Amino acid sequence: MDFKLYKMYRLGIPQERIAMRLGETRERIINHLADPAILPDRPNSDLEKGFTISQVSEKHGWPEPLFWALKLKEKDDMVKYYKLHWGIRTWDDWK
Repeated sequence: MDFKLYKMYRLGIPQERIAMRLGETRERIINHLADPAILPDRPNSDLEKGFTISQVSEKHGWPEPLFWALKLKEKDDMVKYYKLHWGIRTWDDWK
């Protein structure tokens, strides 16, 4: 359950929907999210070794957006645009 919960949380699914999908109460979901034991150490170590997102996604059977969320966690928008190869439009750059 922890693995499914973490995947849904990192993909941005609201806690109410996660609880409904897993058949649990919202309070139990909040308690599980507060537990650091569900952090994905193995995928993070593969990313740190230099494997691509596609390779790690295929190896662990997780969707690619979840790995992008892990890799770009706590980065600012400019870094996210660069890593995702998104072009910067004039209205994105207000400097």
